[in-house]
Amino acid sequence: MADEKKTTLEKSGGASVFQRFSAWLGTIFSTEKPKYENHINSAIIEQLKYVENDKTKDYIQNRLLDQINYYASSSRKSKTNYQHLMTASIVIGAAIPVTAVFVNDTLPIKLLIAFLGAAVTAINAILSMQNYRDLWLAHRGIRQGLERILYFYFNNVGIFSEGTRDEKDARLVSICEGELNQEIEKWRSFIRKKSEDTNDEK
Repeated sequence: MADEKKTTLEKSGGASVFQRFSAWLGTIFSTEKPKYENHINSAIIEQLKYVENDKTKDYIQNRLLDQINYYASSSRKSKTNYQHLMTASIVIGAAIPVTAVFVNDTLPIKLLIAFLGAAVTAINAILSMQNYRDLWLAHRGIRQGLERILYFYFNNVGIFSEGTRDEKDARLVSICEGELNQEIEKWRSFIRKKSEDTNDEK
């Protein structure tokens, strides 16, 4: 959709700078799924045709695929937030010593340096509090783990190479729910630790 908008503007020739800038912003903040995510969804849906058990098919489509998309989206957002904030912190931090060269006891420059220093501190505090890097890596790992289990199941390999179809279906649900529950417990433990650390500081 973003590509169509861009092509239309290019054909018009008389598009204003504002229109071109708006189209560029649209490509950045587009809500369309990435090609990789669409490819994974299509591959899983294609394989669902060969799943005989309707309950298992419904579980994969309405539970696992939703979770895979959720963790893919969460990982992508956390990665973007982490990279943008880290880049801002690095650039602003590097600007402080350069700005300090022009101080000459002028109040505006001193205020600017103080503002830049406060901005770096605030950004680093947000990074520490929100744990974007940990969320990015953890959620990407969960998404990849669920996809790997599904492909093992679809191709009857690894832990799904033996047993009846009903046993394989039950194994799929058990393993996937175990993966999801492990993530929930991990973050519950993390939240408890954060709460304990806060109480200790008081």
